[in-house]
Amino acid sequence: MAAPRCGTSEGRSDCCQEHRPPCRFRLTCQPLLVNGFSASIGAIQVLGRFLLFLFEKHLDVHAANKWIPCLVPLGLVCLVVGGLAPWAALLFVTLYGLGNGLNTIVKGTAMAQYVSRDHVGQLNGVLGVPLALGRAVAPWALGLMWTPEVGYTNGLRCLLLAGVLGVACLWWAQKRAHPAHTKGLTN
Repeated sequence: MAAPRCGTSEGRSDCCQEHRPPCRFRLTCQPLLVNGFSASIGAIQVLGRFLLFLFEKHLDVHAANKWIPCLVPLGLVCLVVGGLAPWAALLFVTLYGLGNGLNTIVKGTAMAQYVSRDHVGQLNGVLGVPLALGRAVAPWALGLMWTPEVGYTNGLRCLLLAGVLGVACLWWAQKRAHPAHTKGLTN
């Protein structure tokens, strides 16, 4: 099973590397499989970006900006529901890899579509500190939530809640976006 990734919908990072060894001892998978799942996330991120490049002309921008951020929370659902099952880890790695790869593109473009282009730089600057703090605190918080009885389940539930809240905020922002900023974005 892959090590869980930490953060909210916008502030995810590879913060759980230090938690991977305890995960290995509790798994039914071989350590090689654990490392293989973790290592494949990068390739799946690149695959997601390549698929977006191929099909971007056929996608509605608003729909893509709405549904792509759902991939990471769906991956967390797989881990929470599937526990230590290899299928849960495989689905998590796939959904997280695609979601994280595609979110890189969405983060860079969605903000400019839903706020004034003049305010994109300000908004990115304001979000920088909270995102950095989230990346710094997440491994520590996940480590505090780990217990021998349930492992990372409580931490994964918190990450899932944060991801769902992040997606809900993006959807809310999309609905409230001024029509002048979103004019001409649909195909």
